Amino acid sequence: MSKLRYLLTGLLFALVITGCAGPVTNQYGSDSAVSGSMEIGKVDSSMGMMDRQVIQTGSITLRVDEIKESIPAVILLAENLNGRVDDQSQYTDPNLKKVSSAYLLVRVPEENYQSFIDQVSELGNVEALNTARADVTLQSVDLAARIQSLETSITRLEQLVDEATNVSDLIAAESALAERQAELNGLLSQQKYLADQVNMASISVSLMRKDALDAIQPIGFWAGLEKGFQSILNTLSNSTTFIGLVLPWVLLVLSILLLAKVVRFGFKKLRN
Repeated sequence: MSKLRYLLTGLLFALVITGCAGPVTNQYGSDSAVSGSMEIGKVDSSMGMMDRQVIQTGSITLRVDEIKESIPAVILLAENLNGRVDDQSQYTDPNLKKVSSAYLLVRVPEENYQSFIDQVSELGNVEALNTARADVTLQSVDLAARIQSLETSITRLEQLVDEATNVSDLIAAESALAERQAELNGLLSQQKYLADQVNMASISVSLMRKDALDAIQPIGFWAGLEKGFQSILNTLSNSTTFIGLVLPWVLLVLSILLLAKVVRFGFKKLRN
């Protein structure tokens, strides 16, 4: 009985040792298996290192003393920062006969955007300033992928055109090639425009006269008195202009009445 007990105890101990060793081996496996699993889960860091494509825009409204002097200053500032003016317009007040407002669309390299904003702000009083940034990285990547795919397709179609053995195959390949080429040209134009928007920031510059605020801002007693005298002079000036326009017609009417009176007096004499 004691021998049988020892035998059973030895078998039980062997089973326990075997059971403990099995799970350890299956859990960790060999060194090559661990290395393989790490390679599969590894993320290539170069995928996230693409430069962001950002379109930067802004608008600024300035109150200046003389708009005619400020327009060349804005243009010169843009040129000094390797930029340009793509659009320009101005409005002249017919009453004051002065340029009362102006608009310029300025394009500068995106790295000079803040420099332009800082320097143009010194030309007058900043009334409004807005900036905006639009990330177009995904759009840029999508365009590049579509262009690459079309270029590959065009290369294959060109091979088919060269290898065509009958007229129908040749016509079909050339038709598909022309369609792909037109689509590629359109995507290349979009890519060029997008790159220009990213590389060159756009700033809308609005120039307005400072004295235009006098009508809505308190200007003080003496300034108000001066404006009052100016309004009287303007009214008298307008009145003299009106009199000058009306006087010839009054003289013409008086001449006609006088002539009619003379003719009437002559007829009376003839009757007597």
